[in-house]
Amino acid sequence: KSMFNNKKMNIAITGLSRSGKTVFLTSLADNFVNNQDWMKSLGYATANIADGQSFNHNQYIKKIKKCEWPKGTSKLAELKIELFDKNNKKIQTLNFMDYPGEWILDFKLLKLKFEAWSMDCYNLYGSLDQMSEFYTKLETVQSYSKSDMIQLSNLFKKGLKELKENAHFYNLTPGRFIMPDGEEDEEKMIFFPFKLDGSVKQLNKLQKNKIYKECESNYNFYKKNYIKINKFKNFDKQIVMLDLFEMLYNGEDAYDNIQQAIKHMFEQYEYQQQAAWAKVYSYFHKTINNTAIVATKLDLISSKYQDNYKMLLDELVEGTIKKKTTIPRSHRFVMSSLVTTTKKGDNILVANLENGEKNKEFIIPLPASVVDCKWGKGAIPLNTVTQPFHKEYSKLEPLRTDKMLDVLQYIIKDKIDER
Repeated sequence: KSMFNNKKMNIAITGLSRSGKTVFLTSLADNFVNNQDWMKSLGYATANIADGQSFNHNQYIKKIKKCEWPKGTSKLAELKIELFDKNNKKIQTLNFMDYPGEWILDFKLLKLKFEAWSMDCYNLYGSLDQMSEFYTKLETVQSYSKSDMIQLSNLFKKGLKELKENAHFYNLTPGRFIMPDGEEDEEKMIFFPFKLDGSVKQLNKLQKNKIYKECESNYNFYKKNYIKINKFKNFDKQIVMLDLFEMLYNGEDAYDNIQQAIKHMFEQYEYQQQAAWAKVYSYFHKTINNTAIVATKLDLISSKYQDNYKMLLDELVEGTIKKKTTIPRSHRFVMSSLVTTTKKGDNILVANLENGEKNKEFIIPLPASVVDCKWGKGAIPLNTVTQPFHKEYSKLEPLRTDKMLDVLQYIIKDKIDER
């Protein structure tokens, strides 16, 4: 008998770019369609990927088999899996929705007026090197012209991209400045935050400025037309993907910034509460009743330190949601990647170094708490690695199902209990 009882289940796949969402969904689709042993363990005969899907798993599988990383999510992607019994009767549909994490962070802008967003930006980025060119130019402009507006907007976008690529910051807005989908109105995407001191006198003066008003107008247009919060109102379950390895590798500032970004992402979803009134509300309004939080890349960690990896995930999650009490049911998992970057054995990472040394082997030491991280040298001492993914040791692992099955079974646990 199938462990799924509802005809349709909407599952949100949440995570920042490079957290493994695309690879996870690719592996999920591949196992549903091609792994008969897995299907039998779930109680189904066959599965089918519904037509017209925006998530092209076949294309991603081909890339992975050629040892190429698939391109990450750049717009809303949907993977709909139809499940059938031995009589070819459809008895369940799983609808996975993947949305760029950078766009999710834009939701906080809905609560911020232009001047509040401007002050928020300066508090976050004003002292950072990647934004120094933008804020220096902003200080020197005396009377704003259209050319100044375009130049400042481009400098601000450049700073955001450098913060993401070089400083590994993710708590950045607007998200489409970093990850556009090509369908934006370019004229309306020209705006930037002003440096405000919070005084009424300064604000009144700026509100008479044509460029300030145009930036404010474009900012409001962006909020109205590109932030689609309705896409997040009808989920039953949630899988949160975290690249804990990268968070630790890139140092304390990046770790803190990404933790803050994850907190903002959690705040955008509606979670089912345990109180009686909340359960009545959930009967009429869909709310998430199970959340699985998954840290990938366990295959990069030596077996000696894998327990520490799970402890670091627990520490991160507790620190992120300790004030977010509306996530009543969550469970944490650590799992290997779909694509392995290690040799067989004790998870020895093989990587190329900046000094030209090839196929250098590492066993990564990992503390049990971020308190013990030597942030000055990087939590993970691999700052000379250029690319820990190359053809000799990389391969597709279509039967990596143990943890993936655990994740699926957990997020539908209430349905299993009803059998």
